[in-house]
Amino acid sequence: MTCMKILGKLRGSNQQSIRLNVRKCKTRRTECASRGEKIVANGEEVDDVEEFTYLRAIVDKEGGGSKDIMHRLQEVRDAFQRLRRVWATREIGRRTKIRLFKALACPVPLYGCETWKITKNNDRELNSFQCRCLRWILQIRWQQRITNKRVAELGEINNIRCGVRRRRWEWLGYILGREGKNDYFTALGWTPEGRRARGRAKLPRD
Repeated sequence: MTCMKILGKLRGSNQQSIRLNVRKCKTRRTECASRGEKIVANGEEVDDVEEFTYLRAIVDKEGGGSKDIMHRLQEVRDAFQRLRRVWATREIGRRTKIRLFKALACPVPLYGCETWKITKNNDRELNSFQCRCLRWILQIRWQQRITNKRVAELGEINNIRCGVRRRRWEWLGYILGREGKNDYFTALGWTPEGRRARGRAKLPRD
């Protein structure tokens, strides 16, 4: 929803029916003509921020999801470290450890991946993290010179990129299976108007 539509709803005749918790509400504007105009709800100004967290996902002005990926990798690193005694013990077999890793660690960095724009650096970071965890669980040292591909085969686990693709296809199938026109179909079929000028895009000024 654009900034002008929000302003219209807040100032319209149905203003009394809107209940907002200003302390929990944040706004982020992208190419908005009314950038200098404040949004007021219940007599208080809503904070205008460069990024915010929604459903534990970081949404920033750059888009794509790179910052959210780095945040989730840090979360899963902390979770993996808290279970280091489980990975180090010999009372639990390797197969059981791999199953625990798939159930407890792998879903964390993939939350919300259906809408990510993954770059090569993001892909490298995700796969590097997975391989480091598998090397720790399988007790593979760098002196053994075993490739990451072989590590994934020993752990019987697919590349994270494959998991991202599978989730995207599942999400797309869910969207296409819905009846009637809705915002999902609008987002999938939307194309920007006009043409971009030739040359490299200008970087935003601080």
